[in-house]
Amino acid sequence: MIARTLGQFRTRLSGLSIRHILVAITAGLTLLIAALSVRDLMADGERLAQARALKDAMGVSDRLFDAANSIAVERDLVLSMLQARDSETRASLARAISESRSASDRAVQTAFQVLGQPHLSPFRPLRAELMARYSQVRALRTQVDQSLAAPRPSDARLARDWEASTTALMDQVERLWAGFIRPYAGVDAVVTLHLRYRHMLRTIMDYTGRERSIIGQVISQDAGAAPEQTATLLRDQGELDLAWRMSRLLAEQSGLYGAIALEYSDAESHYQTLDGMVRDLFYVPGVHRGGYPITPDFWFELSSQASESLAMLRQVSQRATQRYLDGMIAQTEREIAVQSAIALAALLLCAASFWIMQARVIGPINRIIDALTRVGRGEPARFEGAGGRSDEIGRLASVLNEFPAGSERTRAPAGERCIEAHSMPVR
Repeated sequence: MIARTLGQFRTRLSGLSIRHILVAITAGLTLLIAALSVRDLMADGERLAQARALKDAMGVSDRLFDAANSIAVERDLVLSMLQARDSETRASLARAISESRSASDRAVQTAFQVLGQPHLSPFRPLRAELMARYSQVRALRTQVDQSLAAPRPSDARLARDWEASTTALMDQVERLWAGFIRPYAGVDAVVTLHLRYRHMLRTIMDYTGRERSIIGQVISQDAGAAPEQTATLLRDQGELDLAWRMSRLLAEQSGLYGAIALEYSDAESHYQTLDGMVRDLFYVPGVHRGGYPITPDFWFELSSQASESLAMLRQVSQRATQRYLDGMIAQTEREIAVQSAIALAALLLCAASFWIMQARVIGPINRIIDALTRVGRGEPARFEGAGGRSDEIGRLASVLNEFPAGSERTRAPAGERCIEAHSMPVR
């Protein structure tokens, strides 16, 4: 069966002209090169689209990061003011609360604008939930201002509502960030490590904010920390230590640490200094019952310095990640340019091959065949088309141009040759 099939294939192949065979080979090579080039171009194009989408996603996540951090600062300041026992403490925090509200509004509004873009339509439900939560927080601001205007604000229910609403808003921002960034986690291995590092940095800022909030409330009340507050501080302290170690490890694994080493060391130093100042005061149950050596405004000044060092570390990390993404995009664009140049060169070479076969091989051979046909009919012919060429076609044409001339000189009509043959004596 196989032998018969091969025999049929050879028979069909032997029936094809050289022109058909050359055209088929060239067309096959052209299609093969084109298919490989298109495959590489499509892969590079998809990678480029993913890299650009990832860069946009990182920009959106940065806006969400800013919003969550600003909301946390506002939450902690308001809780401290609501639980402060004297007007001096509230007055010392009034300016800070005004600045934090402005920062929160700017950050959240920017996040809303970015998330409202048409290509981010899948996240509209999460965006709507975030807007609803933010509206609740804004509504509570009015009640907070009215309570703070009273001589001795002591609305425990308002404090609980405020803490619950702002914490829910921060959780919503975190949920939106996680859902938004998850599809891009597998685009690039290094970027995946960057995202994990960012998550650890977000954890550090979150637990730092919780510590700031609890200690600020304890100092404002000028009373000892409740057992549950101390337990929360101790638990969060363990989470903070782990987050710092993990963030350092992820930064080193991703190659990010070299670009952020100075800011990382500064933020870690602020954390360790602040931790050393407050550990004996607030992390040991029943030791202090009031009369703390620091005031609420001084505590928020110290904690704000630590927060600013974390914010600086976050900004430097963001710029380093953006530079990496820009480099990845530029490299992919260069690869696409090279692949396009190769594909274009391949197409041009294939087109040149077709032209050479037709103009310098098939065409001259067809003209030689036509001339030989005329010579066979006794007609004068000239083998043209070689044009002084020195290749095989040119030499063949030169030889054949001599053949008809000699034949015409020695050739006699067919009838005369027959008469001469009959008149020859027989020996």
